[in-house]
Amino acid sequence: MVGLRAMMLAAAAAVAVAAPLRHASANIVLNDQDNFTIGDSGISVTVSGNTYSGYPISSQTLQITNGGAPYTVNGWCIDFNNNINVPATYTDYMMVSFTSAGLNSVSQYLNSPDPANLANGTAASQTKMNEINYLMDLGNTLLVSGLNTSTFNDIDSAIQLAIWQVLYGSAMTVTGASGSVTGDVNSFIADAVANDGTQWGGNALISTGGQQQLAYGTGTVPVPEPATLALLAGGLAGLGMIRRRRAA
Repeated sequence: MVGLRAMMLAAAAAVAVAAPLRHASANIVLNDQDNFTIGDSGISVTVSGNTYSGYPISSQTLQITNGGAPYTVNGWCIDFNNNINVPATYTDYMMVSFTSAGLNSVSQYLNSPDPANLANGTAASQTKMNEINYLMDLGNTLLVSGLNTSTFNDIDSAIQLAIWQVLYGSAMTVTGASGSVTGDVNSFIADAVANDGTQWGGNALISTGGQQQLAYGTGTVPVPEPATLALLAGGLAGLGMIRRRRAA
């Protein structure tokens, strides 16, 4: 697997928030701007005998052109076993809503085991997608300007690891992660589970040519209280940049 990085955002507005799709959108142009400099290095992830190591783990900065002006999103890997070349531009991707219905609309192109396993229409698969959608929106919320590089990288790596953990559970093993990354993974998963009754909006980017398949969040979420405290402790440059979770 090649490439799971994101460029540091110059401002929170650098990540576009797009409306969820109702139908497949073909003929998009996907530019993967991955530059291998963001995210924590030294982490090794193994799933069912396949190992990813030697590069930082994080989101991918994707520029999408879909019949209008290009926009940029934080893309996340939902397909551990397939590759994508970076940086590169692709025209073989389709965009669908990250739901069972959305994935089923392009079922002939889904890579296995994931995201194909997510399209089976079961309650368990819907719960997984709800949790992943929440985690992707959490990434849009937390990965803002003003974070020092170490904190940004830890959060970026932790969200991708949390997404894989939701997908693969006990079939996944991780070595080399720092205590702060491990703590963030556990915190983010706990909050995703607490919110998995909501179908948060998200889009999937499905290659028709067997390339790695991706997804991205289309909104933001209230910041979990523990995450807020961790950000402040980790060097957020300015109070008020992150809003606390809604009052109970």
